[in-house]
Amino acid sequence: MERCRNAFSADETQAFWLWFSAHSFADHEEYKQKLDRLLSGEPIQYIFQSAPFHRYEYAVGPGCLIPRPETEELVELILQKPEIQSLQQWLDIGTGSGCIALTLAQERPWNFKAVDISAEALHWAQKNWNNCPTPVKERVELQATDFLSWNKWPDGIQAIVSNPPYIATQEKPQIKDRVDKWEPTCALYSPNDPLLFYRKMAELCANTNSELWLFLEINQVLAEETSEVFSEAGCLTKKIADLSGNLRFIEAYWPGF
Repeated sequence: MERCRNAFSADETQAFWLWFSAHSFADHEEYKQKLDRLLSGEPIQYIFQSAPFHRYEYAVGPGCLIPRPETEELVELILQKPEIQSLQQWLDIGTGSGCIALTLAQERPWNFKAVDISAEALHWAQKNWNNCPTPVKERVELQATDFLSWNKWPDGIQAIVSNPPYIATQEKPQIKDRVDKWEPTCALYSPNDPLLFYRKMAELCANTNSELWLFLEINQVLAEETSEVFSEAGCLTKKIADLSGNLRFIEAYWPGF
Protein backbone atom coordinates (compact mmCIF):
# COMPACT_ATOMS: atom_id res chain seq x y z
CA MET A 1 0.00 0.00 0.00
CA GLU A 2 3.05 2.27 -0.34
CA ARG A 3 1.46 3.88 -3.41
CA CYS A 4 -1.57 4.78 -1.27
CA ARG A 5 0.62 6.47 1.32
CA ASN A 6 1.91 8.75 -1.40
CA ALA A 7 -1.59 9.52 -2.71
CA PHE A 8 -3.83 9.67 0.35
CA SER A 9 -3.84 10.87 3.93
CA ALA A 10 -2.72 8.55 6.72
CA ASP A 11 -6.33 7.97 7.82
CA GLU A 12 -7.48 7.21 4.28
CA THR A 13 -4.57 4.83 3.73
CA GLN A 14 -5.39 2.98 6.95
CA ALA A 15 -9.06 2.67 5.96
CA PHE A 16 -8.17 1.42 2.48
CA TRP A 17 -5.66 -1.08 3.92
CA LEU A 18 -8.43 -2.53 6.11
CA TRP A 19 -10.65 -2.96 3.04
CA PHE A 20 -7.92 -4.71 1.05
CA SER A 21 -6.83 -6.91 3.95
CA ALA A 22 -10.44 -8.07 4.46
CA HIS A 23 -10.67 -9.43 0.91
CA SER A 24 -8.93 -12.26 -0.87
CA PHE A 25 -7.60 -11.98 -4.41
CA ALA A 26 -7.24 -14.60 -7.13
CA ASP A 27 -3.71 -13.43 -7.86
CA HIS A 28 -1.42 -10.44 -7.66
CA GLU A 29 -2.78 -9.10 -10.95
CA GLU A 30 -6.30 -8.77 -9.50
CA TYR A 31 -4.86 -7.01 -6.46
CA LYS A 32 -2.92 -4.62 -8.70
CA GLN A 33 -5.99 -3.89 -10.87
CA LYS A 34 -8.08 -2.99 -7.83
CA LEU A 35 -5.30 -0.84 -6.41
CA ASP A 36 -4.97 0.97 -9.75
CA ARG A 37 -8.71 1.67 -9.70
CA LEU A 38 -8.43 3.06 -6.19
CA LEU A 39 -5.56 5.32 -7.19
CA SER A 40 -7.59 6.56 -10.16
CA GLY A 41 -10.13 7.95 -7.68
CA GLU A 42 -12.81 5.26 -7.92
CA PRO A 43 -14.66 4.74 -4.61
CA ILE A 44 -13.46 1.62 -2.81
CA GLN A 45 -17.08 0.55 -2.32
CA TYR A 46 -17.49 0.37 -6.10
CA ILE A 47 -14.23 -1.54 -6.48
CA PHE A 48 -15.40 -4.28 -4.10
CA GLN A 49 -19.11 -3.78 -4.92
CA SER A 50 -19.93 -3.69 -1.23
CA ALA A 51 -20.78 -1.13 1.44
CA PRO A 52 -21.49 -1.65 5.15
CA PHE A 53 -24.69 -0.11 6.47
CA HIS A 54 -26.10 -0.55 9.97
CA ARG A 55 -25.67 -4.28 10.69
CA TYR A 56 -25.71 -5.31 7.04
CA GLU A 57 -23.63 -5.32 3.89
CA TYR A 58 -25.12 -4.02 0.63
CA ALA A 59 -24.06 -4.37 -2.99
CA VAL A 60 -23.23 -1.06 -4.66
CA GLY A 61 -21.67 0.04 -7.92
CA PRO A 62 -21.74 2.74 -10.60
CA GLY A 63 -25.13 4.43 -10.80
CA CYS A 64 -25.87 3.84 -7.13
CA LEU A 65 -25.31 6.27 -4.27
CA ILE A 66 -22.94 4.83 -1.66
CA PRO A 67 -24.65 4.50 1.75
CA ARG A 68 -23.41 7.06 4.29
CA PRO A 69 -22.95 6.91 8.08
CA GLU A 70 -25.36 9.87 8.41
CA THR A 71 -28.06 7.81 6.73
CA GLU A 72 -27.42 5.05 9.26
CA GLU A 73 -28.21 7.68 11.89
CA LEU A 74 -31.52 8.40 10.14
CA VAL A 75 -32.38 4.70 10.27
CA GLU A 76 -31.46 4.52 13.96
CA LEU A 77 -33.57 7.61 14.69
CA ILE A 78 -36.59 5.82 13.19
CA LEU A 79 -35.89 2.57 15.03
CA GLN A 80 -35.70 4.41 18.36
CA LYS A 81 -38.90 6.48 18.04
CA PRO A 82 -41.65 4.81 20.12
CA GLU A 83 -44.62 6.62 18.54
CA ILE A 84 -44.12 5.09 15.10
CA GLN A 85 -43.32 1.48 15.85
CA SER A 86 -46.90 0.38 15.09
CA LEU A 87 -46.94 1.98 11.63
CA GLN A 88 -46.96 -0.71 8.97
CA GLN A 89 -47.01 0.98 5.55
CA TRP A 90 -43.84 2.84 4.58
CA LEU A 91 -42.53 4.61 1.49
CA ASP A 92 -38.82 5.07 0.70
CA ILE A 93 -38.30 7.84 -1.89
CA GLY A 94 -35.05 7.64 -3.88
CA THR A 95 -34.18 4.21 -2.52
CA GLY A 96 -30.84 3.88 -4.37
CA SER A 97 -29.23 0.67 -3.13
CA GLY A 98 -32.34 -0.03 -1.06
CA CYS A 99 -30.28 0.20 2.13
CA ILE A 100 -32.85 2.22 4.10
CA ALA A 101 -35.93 0.17 3.22
CA LEU A 102 -34.19 -3.20 3.43
CA THR A 103 -32.52 -2.39 6.75
CA LEU A 104 -35.74 -1.18 8.35
CA ALA A 105 -37.64 -4.16 6.95
CA GLN A 106 -35.08 -6.51 8.48
CA GLU A 107 -35.27 -4.74 11.83
CA ARG A 108 -39.06 -4.29 11.98
CA PRO A 109 -42.06 -6.15 10.46
CA TRP A 110 -42.94 -3.16 8.28
CA ASN A 111 -44.05 -3.09 4.63
CA PHE A 112 -42.14 -0.90 2.19
CA LYS A 113 -42.64 0.56 -1.25
CA ALA A 114 -39.13 1.61 -2.31
CA VAL A 115 -39.02 3.85 -5.38
CA ASP A 116 -36.38 5.39 -7.61
CA ILE A 117 -36.25 6.99 -11.06
CA SER A 118 -32.87 5.42 -11.87
CA ALA A 119 -32.78 2.00 -13.52
CA GLU A 120 -29.10 1.70 -12.57
CA ALA A 121 -29.84 2.29 -8.90
CA LEU A 122 -32.72 -0.19 -8.95
CA HIS A 123 -30.38 -2.78 -10.45
CA TRP A 124 -28.37 -2.65 -7.23
CA ALA A 125 -31.47 -2.46 -5.05
CA GLN A 126 -32.72 -5.63 -6.76
CA LYS A 127 -29.43 -7.39 -6.01
CA ASN A 128 -29.77 -6.44 -2.36
CA TRP A 129 -33.45 -7.45 -2.29
CA ASN A 130 -32.44 -10.84 -3.72
CA ASN A 131 -30.01 -11.35 -0.83
CA CYS A 132 -32.64 -10.74 1.85
CA PRO A 133 -34.59 -13.51 3.64
CA THR A 134 -37.88 -14.44 2.00
CA PRO A 135 -40.08 -12.87 4.74
CA VAL A 136 -38.32 -9.54 4.14
CA LYS A 137 -38.62 -9.77 0.36
CA GLU A 138 -42.35 -10.36 0.76
CA ARG A 139 -42.67 -7.00 2.54
CA VAL A 140 -40.53 -4.82 0.24
CA GLU A 141 -41.66 -3.76 -3.23
CA LEU A 142 -39.21 -2.02 -5.58
CA GLN A 143 -40.67 0.33 -8.16
CA ALA A 144 -39.29 2.51 -10.96
CA THR A 145 -41.09 5.85 -10.94
CA ASP A 146 -40.60 9.60 -11.21
CA PHE A 147 -41.67 10.81 -7.78
CA LEU A 148 -41.81 14.42 -8.93
CA SER A 149 -44.65 13.53 -11.30
CA TRP A 150 -46.92 12.19 -8.52
CA ASN A 151 -50.15 14.00 -7.62
CA LYS A 152 -50.91 11.99 -4.48
CA TRP A 153 -49.33 9.60 -2.02
CA PRO A 154 -49.86 5.87 -2.62
CA ASP A 155 -52.96 4.56 -0.85
CA GLY A 156 -52.44 3.49 2.73
CA ILE A 157 -48.98 5.01 3.26
CA GLN A 158 -48.40 5.96 6.91
CA ALA A 159 -44.76 7.05 6.92
CA ILE A 160 -42.15 8.30 4.47
CA VAL A 161 -38.39 8.07 4.66
CA SER A 162 -36.06 9.67 2.15
CA ASN A 163 -32.53 10.81 1.45
CA PRO A 164 -33.29 12.78 -1.74
CA PRO A 165 -30.92 14.84 -3.92
CA TYR A 166 -30.26 18.09 -2.05
CA ILE A 167 -26.88 19.50 -3.08
CA ALA A 168 -27.10 22.88 -4.77
CA THR A 169 -25.05 23.76 -7.86
CA GLN A 170 -23.03 26.37 -5.98
CA GLU A 171 -21.87 23.68 -3.54
CA LYS A 172 -20.34 21.54 -6.30
CA PRO A 173 -16.78 22.91 -5.85
CA GLN A 174 -16.88 21.74 -2.22
CA ILE A 175 -17.72 18.13 -3.15
CA LYS A 176 -14.80 15.70 -3.23
CA ASP A 177 -13.82 14.36 -6.64
CA ARG A 178 -14.29 10.79 -5.39
CA VAL A 179 -17.97 11.67 -4.93
CA ASP A 180 -18.62 14.18 -7.70
CA LYS A 181 -16.91 12.28 -10.53
CA TRP A 182 -18.11 8.80 -9.64
CA GLU A 183 -21.43 8.77 -7.84
CA PRO A 184 -24.69 9.43 -9.74
CA THR A 185 -25.42 13.09 -10.35
CA CYS A 186 -29.17 12.53 -10.11
CA ALA A 187 -28.79 11.17 -6.56
CA LEU A 188 -26.54 13.99 -5.37
CA TYR A 189 -27.63 17.22 -7.01
CA SER A 190 -30.87 19.12 -7.30
CA PRO A 191 -29.31 21.91 -9.38
CA ASN A 192 -32.24 24.24 -10.04
CA ASP A 193 -33.75 23.99 -6.57
CA PRO A 194 -32.09 22.03 -3.74
CA LEU A 195 -35.46 21.97 -1.92
CA LEU A 196 -37.37 20.56 -4.92
CA PHE A 197 -38.03 17.10 -3.48
CA TYR A 198 -39.03 18.50 -0.10
CA ARG A 199 -41.45 20.95 -1.71
CA LYS A 200 -43.07 18.05 -3.57
CA MET A 201 -43.43 16.04 -0.36
CA ALA A 202 -44.98 19.00 1.45
CA GLU A 203 -47.35 19.60 -1.46
CA LEU A 204 -48.54 15.99 -1.37
CA CYS A 205 -49.00 16.16 2.41
CA ALA A 206 -51.17 19.27 2.10
CA ASN A 207 -53.41 17.39 -0.34
CA THR A 208 -54.05 14.29 1.76
CA ASN A 209 -56.59 13.63 4.50
CA SER A 210 -54.51 10.97 6.23
CA GLU A 211 -51.94 11.63 8.92
CA LEU A 212 -48.34 10.97 7.91
CA TRP A 213 -44.87 10.87 9.43
CA LEU A 214 -41.84 11.92 7.39
CA PHE A 215 -38.19 11.22 8.26
CA LEU A 216 -35.80 12.97 5.91
CA GLU A 217 -32.11 13.54 5.45
CA ILE A 218 -31.45 17.16 4.51
CA ASN A 219 -28.79 19.63 3.45
CA GLN A 220 -27.41 21.01 6.73
CA VAL A 221 -26.85 24.42 5.10
CA LEU A 222 -30.57 24.63 4.32
CA ALA A 223 -31.98 23.18 7.53
CA GLU A 224 -34.11 26.21 8.38
CA GLU A 225 -35.41 26.62 4.83
CA THR A 226 -36.26 22.91 4.58
CA SER A 227 -38.11 23.00 7.88
CA GLU A 228 -40.11 26.02 6.71
CA VAL A 229 -41.25 24.16 3.59
CA PHE A 230 -43.06 21.65 5.79
CA SER A 231 -44.24 24.00 8.53
CA GLU A 232 -45.76 26.34 5.94
CA ALA A 233 -47.66 23.35 4.51
CA GLY A 234 -49.14 22.66 7.95
CA CYS A 235 -46.74 19.99 9.23
CA LEU A 236 -45.32 19.89 12.72
CA THR A 237 -41.57 19.84 12.16
CA LYS A 238 -38.45 19.14 14.14
CA LYS A 239 -34.83 19.63 13.06
CA ILE A 240 -32.45 16.97 14.37
CA ALA A 241 -28.65 17.11 14.53
CA ASP A 242 -26.40 14.23 13.55
CA LEU A 243 -23.58 12.94 15.74
CA SER A 244 -21.30 15.66 14.40
CA GLY A 245 -23.72 18.36 15.52
CA ASN A 246 -24.95 19.25 12.03
CA LEU A 247 -28.67 19.73 11.45
CA ARG A 248 -28.96 16.72 9.15
CA PHE A 249 -32.53 15.47 9.57
CA ILE A 250 -36.11 16.67 9.53
CA GLU A 251 -38.93 14.88 11.32
CA ALA A 252 -42.28 16.10 10.07
CA TYR A 253 -45.79 15.10 11.10
CA TRP A 254 -48.83 15.81 8.97
CA PRO A 255 -51.94 15.54 11.19
CA GLY A 256 -54.40 15.16 8.33
CA PHE A 257 -57.68 17.01 8.15
